[in-house]
Amino acid sequence: YLTRTLGVLYYGEVIFALTIAIILISISEFSLSWSGVSKISKIQNNINEVNKSFSNLYSIQLFLTLFLSIICLIIILLIDITYEKFLIFSSGILLVIGTSFFPLWLYQGLEKMKLLAFSTVISRLFNLILIILFVNSQSNAHLVLALQALSTSFAGIYCFLYLKAKIGLNYNLPSFNAVLLEFKNMLDLFISRFYTSIYCNFSPMLLGSIAGPDQLAIYNVADRLQKIIRALFIPFLEAGLPRVSSLMQASGKDAFRLALTILIIMCTVTFFGGVFLIIFGEFLIKLIAGTDFMEAYRLLILFAFMPLIAAISGAIGVQLMIPLGLYRDFRRILKNALIISVISAVPLIMIWEDFGAVASLFITELYVSITMVIYLYKNQLKIQHINK
Repeated sequence: YLTRTLGVLYYGEVIFALTIAIILISISEFSLSWSGVSKISKIQNNINEVNKSFSNLYSIQLFLTLFLSIICLIIILLIDITYEKFLIFSSGILLVIGTSFFPLWLYQGLEKMKLLAFSTVISRLFNLILIILFVNSQSNAHLVLALQALSTSFAGIYCFLYLKAKIGLNYNLPSFNAVLLEFKNMLDLFISRFYTSIYCNFSPMLLGSIAGPDQLAIYNVADRLQKIIRALFIPFLEAGLPRVSSLMQASGKDAFRLALTILIIMCTVTFFGGVFLIIFGEFLIKLIAGTDFMEAYRLLILFAFMPLIAAISGAIGVQLMIPLGLYRDFRRILKNALIISVISAVPLIMIWEDFGAVASLFITELYVSITMVIYLYKNQLKIQHINK
């Protein structure tokens, strides 16, 4: 709907603002989608400890959200851009703020998957209805991210109030020292998350800057399709991380087996999903985005393999290295990935534009997966015998 209503140029402008917003959201989240889930899952049966940890961790997220939003707003006020672009980037800031009201890491750590699934579906349906009602021309492009921020905020507030009434979930203003201690403890994973966010979004952001929003729009259509396949393994990661973290305390061998089983399932699903994209990609692009975006298929051929590659690194990194506390090794791998992304993206995008952006991301993701497979092979015995 948006590609047809906004057209290639305005859709590209929205995606560029969204890319920046995603980076800010990842930074403000402070790696809590990894560390927060693992920590909350281990104390989920003690609501007092949950409230204490939630208050400390969420305070960090709120502070970073406010700080980054103010800095970003100052920057867009200082730079010379059109009023339309100003509104679009401002709505991106609203999305950063709105997302902070929906701490997914908390509900994943509590293993409230049904509540999370229900609120997410309702939020997306609400967002879809709002977009159809209010975004009916290119002049409404600035409303896209603002409406998404609104629906996300409502979903987050609903989940919090529900669990407050159901299990006594609460936020209490923590002491500065308690927050500072959590900040120091999570710093390694935060840096790792920062590396991941940058290398995943550096290519599209650079593409939008060098080649323009129209090239970014075509890139995004192919990217969206491969993310549909990625979404098929996200439930396994979300459900697996708290379970593996809890199991790791009792038996490293059983936790390793569970993580390996999840890895096999994820690889199987994403492999066949990639084959599906290659076979039906042209039809899907025409159906979803329209004939103006058919160039996206040549990008999709390479994109189709990325969910499989990401499944491997996700299962090993998130479900094994994080629960085991191997933060420094994890950070080292992702730091090297960021370096590879920056070095490869600039020349590849200048030569091949949108295809170069995909190639750079593919090379980076492949490096991460291969490195983590090697790491797993070298350390599997140590992992299995933890808490044996």
